[in-house]
Order: sequence, then structure tokens, then C-alpha cells
Amino acid sequence: MFLDASNYWLQVTLDLAVHEDGYAGYKTYNGLHKEYHKDCSLLEGATGIALVFLETLLEKPLPWKKSLMLLN
Repeated sequence: MFLDASNYWLQVTLDLAVHEDGYAGYKTYNGLHKEYHKDCSLLEGATGIALVFLETLLEKPLPWKKSLMLLN
């Protein structure tokens, strides 16, 4: 069940790479200003997306989650 959910959200994330002027096709939505902007940050931007894809492709956990205290 969790693997199916993970695969679903990975596919949704891949499908969201539609911005020609974004980093790898991604932009972040700012609800306050109702606009998309380029964002390469770890928490909300393309860097975080890339780390999740990398971890998935390598099929092993990477230590970046420890820096966010998401893992013991």
C-alpha cells in the first residue's frame, strides 16, 4: 500500500515538470501572490525534488534526511 502511494506521488511529481523556464521544469507556487517562481531550495524547490528522485533511483536511503531530523 505504501509503495503504491509512493509510486503514485513520484509519477505526479514527474508530471508537474511543465515549466520551460523552471529548474528542470519545476517552479514553486506562492499562494499569497498567486504566482509561480523559480526555487532551487531544499525544502520547497528543485533541490528537494532532485534528492527524492535520486534516492528512489539508487534504491537506498541517503543521509540528507538526518539534516532535517526526519530520521533517527
